[in-house]
Order: sequence, then C-alpha cells, then structure tokens
Amino acid sequence: MPAGWVVSYKREQVVKIGFLVVALVGFGLASRSAGAEVTLQLHSPLIWSNEAAILEVTVKNPAPRTGRPRLPAVSDFKVVSLDGPSTQYEIINGRKSMFYKYHYQLVPLGGTTGEFTIGPVTVPVRGDKNLRSGTTVLRVYRKPKEAVLFDCKVLPPGGPVGAPFRVEYTIYFAGERGKRDDGFFSFGSQANPLGPRRLDLPILKQSNVRVNPIALLENVDVIPVRLPNSNNARVLVQESFATKDGDYGYKTLVFGFEVTPLTTGAIEVGGASVDMELFTGKTAIRRGLFGRRQEVAVPSVFTARTGPVTYQVQALPEEGRPPGFTGAVGSYRVSVTASPAEVAAFDPITLDIRVSGKGLLEALKPAAWSEIDSLTRDFQVSTDVDSGKVEGGARVFTQVLRPRSETVTAIPPVPFPFYDPTRKEYRVAYSEAVPITVRAVKTVGADAAIRSTQSTQRPVSVAPSIISHHIGIGANFQSIGEARPPVNPRKQVVSVTLATVLILPPLLFVLLIALLRFRGRDASHHKKSQALGKALAALAARPDALHLSHACEGYFRDRLELPPGEVTPVDLSAALTRQGVPPELQTSAVHLLERIHAGKFGGGQEATGALVTETQAALQELERCLRG
Repeated sequence: MPAGWVVSYKREQVVKIGFLVVALVGFGLASRSAGAEVTLQLHSPLIWSNEAAILEVTVKNPAPRTGRPRLPAVSDFKVVSLDGPSTQYEIINGRKSMFYKYHYQLVPLGGTTGEFTIGPVTVPVRGDKNLRSGTTVLRVYRKPKEAVLFDCKVLPPGGPVGAPFRVEYTIYFAGERGKRDDGFFSFGSQANPLGPRRLDLPILKQSNVRVNPIALLENVDVIPVRLPNSNNARVLVQESFATKDGDYGYKTLVFGFEVTPLTTGAIEVGGASVDMELFTGKTAIRRGLFGRRQEVAVPSVFTARTGPVTYQVQALPEEGRPPGFTGAVGSYRVSVTASPAEVAAFDPITLDIRVSGKGLLEALKPAAWSEIDSLTRDFQVSTDVDSGKVEGGARVFTQVLRPRSETVTAIPPVPFPFYDPTRKEYRVAYSEAVPITVRAVKTVGADAAIRSTQSTQRPVSVAPSIISHHIGIGANFQSIGEARPPVNPRKQVVSVTLATVLILPPLLFVLLIALLRFRGRDASHHKKSQALGKALAALAARPDALHLSHACEGYFRDRLELPPGEVTPVDLSAALTRQGVPPELQTSAVHLLERIHAGKFGGGQEATGALVTETQAALQELERCLRG
C-alpha cells in the first residue's frame, strides 16, 4: 500500500472520531439543558416591615453560557444581590443534576405592608431561548412592640360526657426569642429552641379528663416537647405567623389537645400562663473568660396569661336510649367469636366480643346483653360479664350463653349500643351471626331417674350391718358403711394438723417475701458500691468521647438508681437534689455531663484526655459526697 494512502486513511479516521466526540458532547448538553428549570423560594414568606426577605433563585441543570437571573422590579422594595452563583450537585437513582443558586435581599421601603407577588424571574440562555420561573407571594406586616400574648379557645363550647373536644393554645410574640438551655421545655440533652422559660397548663393537671396532644396546623413541622412541671406531659408545638389587631403581625407557637371528659359539669380550660424571653435591645457589661469586659444583649422576661375559658360537660340524653346502653360514647364496630360451636342444649358457649373504633376504649364498659330480647329469647344469658381488656386496638369482653333447645342454629348478631357525638344520636353496632350446632338432651321422669333397676318383687337378703334400699335414692348404693361416732368440734379446731395448715403457709409466704426483698436490696447495694470502680475502669480502658459518655452515664444510673436509657442533665439534677448533694456540686456535675454530650455528638472542642481526667476527679468527688 502506498505511503500516501496510509496518511489519508489516518486523517479520515481522526475526522470521524472528532465528529463523534462533538456529537456526544452536543447530545449531553442538549439533554442537560432539556431538563433545565428555574424555581423561586423565600426563606420566610412572612416578614415584618422593618425586616428584609431573602429570595433564593435556583437554576437546575443550566446550559453553558447561562446568564444571571433577571428579577422584575418589585414596587416599594429595594432588591440587593447577595451572592451567586453557588454550585450544588445531586444524584438520585444514578442520575446527576447540577444547580446554580443565587440569593437576593428584598428590603421594604417606607414601612410597606401588604401582599406582594415576586416573579417571574427570567434566566437568559445562549441563543434566543430564556428560562422563566413561576411566582411566589411575600406578605409584609407591621411589627408591634415587643410583647407576649397568650390565647386559648375551646371547640365546641360544650358537649356530652365522653365526647372529645379540642383545646387550642397560641403564644403570640414580637421580637427575637431568647433560647435557653435550662428552660422548662426539654429535648433530652439538647437546648431549648422555643424560648419559653415556663409554661403552666391547668388542663394537664385535672383528673376528670383524658388528654392527648394533637397538631393543629397542616403542612407545618411539629416539635415534640415535654413539660416537667406537668407530669412530663407531651406537647406538639408548631411555629407559625398570624395577624392580630389589624395588620400587626406576630410570630406564634401553636399547640393543642384532644380532651375527653369523664364526668359531667364545668371544666376550666383557661388560666394558662407562660414566661418568655425576648431581646428588646437591652444590654449589659460582662467579663469574659480572661477578664475582658464586653457588652452583650440581655433578654427581657415577659409574662402572659389566658383569660378564663370553660367547657360545659352535659349528661347524655334520655330520649332514644337503646336497651343495653352502658355509657359508651364514640363510634364503634363489634365482632364476635364463639367457642365451642357444637354443644348440647344448656351447655355453656363462651363469646369473645371485640369492640373497636373511635372512642375511649380503656374506659369502655360491656353492654347489658342480658337485657337484649334477641339474645334472651333463645339463650340463657349470664349476668356475670368481665370488665374487658384492651387488646390489639379493641376492647374484648367475655360473655357466656346457654342455648335453650336443639332448635337453636345460630347466635344472633350481638348488639353494642353507643352515643355518637358527631351525629348527636344513639346508634347500635351489630356483629355477624355465628352458626352453631345444638344437640338434644334426653329427659326422663322422676321415677325413672330414682327407681332401682332391680325388681321389687324378688326379696333380697341384706346383712344387718348394711343399710340399703331397692327403691328410691338408696337403691344406687350397695353399702353406706358403719356409723361414725360424733366429732368434737373443739378438738378439731385445736388439732396440730389444722394449726399447721392455717399457720404454716402464711409464715412461709412472709419468709419468702423477706428473702426476696433482702436479695433485691443486697443487689442494689452491690451495684451502688461497684459503680465508681466500674466507671474508672471503663475510662482507663477506652478514653474516647463515646466511651466517656457511656462510662459517665453508667455511673450516674448505678449510683443514683436511675432508669435505663440516656441520662439527661434534667434527670441528673433531679436525682442529685433527692440525694441532698450541695448546689455547687450539682451544677458542676450537670455542666460536666453537658460537655460530655457535646463532645459525643461533635459539638465540643475540648481535648478528650483533659476531659477524661476531669471526669475521673469529678466522679470521685461526687462519690465522697454521697458516702459522706
């Protein structure tokens, strides 16, 4: 082959490869730009008129030479570009996406208030094609003076006993919240991000109601918190924004309960109070770690209280009350299983009656089935019904029936009457009928049941010492035996055998209880005595942040008899108070536990070795105090 041909052949291959690369790159860019889109998001769609809103513009899968977003003019706002673009990547199911993010500051001018539409935003792309976003809405409100308001309302204002109602609480505040680590809201070992120092809700302290926390707002994040001053009750808090007194806007904390009254009468729902910290521009001079004086912001404490709010609990109506009703309120379903399914007439059949649905299952009582005509017509219905048990989302009752004859072929539908507070009427739920088989029982007369099978015409020779008869009940016995001498009751009472039977079992039971208590006390004492040595050995073996936390919490659990699980600063403080530990030592121990938790979760910057040494010394000092 001539040399010129070889050169020509190679040049042709290079050209083909070049075209292929260009085609692939173009296809990739086209596919990426085909999925391009622009979205808008406000960091907060609700602001005060003296604040600035932050608008985030995101361009997904931008094509090459994509320009910066072009925001339309927004009346009464000044638009300031903050940064951009920042680049982010995302991989979902092996598919990679790229994002350009731009941030803009929207500053209201002249105390502007109202509702404003932001967008659409245009993003220029190479050529004549542009990308356009949708729109978003920004609401601007007047800011009231720093204050805290507390409202409570009940829905509906009254209802029958057993019917649940809702209690809704709203804390309104204007200003920057103080965030405390030692407030009455607790999040395990985390700080309190909500701000209230104290929250008192009388509804949680009443014994004649059942209270369950509920979320009041849809599509709003829920923050579960616990209130140690109200039997550690759980509250579901949601953050929002609301208007009050015209166009004044308030930040809010919203939470509520579903309350079920157990008795009639008035229930006081209001009278709740809250203490909350807000920054109002107040400052104070404090000394730093090395004695340096600095000016710091100091929050002010605001107290708010709800007005009186009363819910009236009414008795259930008498009119229309069905037979067998025993006070069930709600909406229920009933199902029945029977055992055995084949019996003789008048033999017992045990029914397991499962009642499920919406209502207070733990307070549910069995219906009075002995008063139901459809059951008593063909069955003897026992009046002895157990109180039931909650099992698998239902309350299960046991009822005994006895079929009256072999003509009975099924247990009829078992009713369960209840009052429906939604419809405001009595209703009855029925189970399905249960087929059964009843065998006939042969009946005989009194003579046949008593008379002897031996003929009365033939005389029978009977020994003098044997008492027997050929007719009557005596015909069933061949010998009664010899007469027994009368028994002296006094002698039987004071006999050794009777005394042993009466006295020995209780004595053995008392000794067993004493032994079990002694063994439990001895195990607890042994656990306490070994707590310090066990913790120091663990610290010496594995001095890292995780094992440091386990060793420290293990000592507190064993020495202070705390329940299993993570030991929080609140738990530790309460336990040390019960043991009479001095306040300064309590504060030191709690602060040490907080620092250990911070190191465990990556929030601390202290050297582990130094913290281990400090922990060893602190545990030894606490042990001396507890033994002293």
